[in-house]
Amino acid sequence: MATYNFTVARSKDVAGIRLRRVGLLTGGATYIGATGDIVLAADVGLGTIEFFNINMISDGTNTYWPRVVYNADGSVTLFWFSATATAIGNVDLSTFSGRFEVIGK
Repeated sequence: MATYNFTVARSKDVAGIRLRRVGLLTGGATYIGATGDIVLAADVGLGTIEFFNINMISDGTNTYWPRVVYNADGSVTLFWFSATATAIGNVDLSTFSGRFEVIGK
């Protein structure tokens, strides 16, 4: 599993009774692809993820688009696809970044 760096820009934002985190996601050195990458709620300073949004990640030349799968344990799994909707794998995403928003408890 790749290690993502979540730089939270707004860590004290409250949306009703939910906490909201907004920031910059930077990819990890190895994205395998087939199983995706699990993002734990603790990775973004929450106990449970109820909403996770990331538009795309880019290194300035290549752009990858996410598919977010919500897991029963309050985590999410990220799968990345090329602009032509082709699944990618065995890719170094450490130079890729994109904005994210996550809401939870």
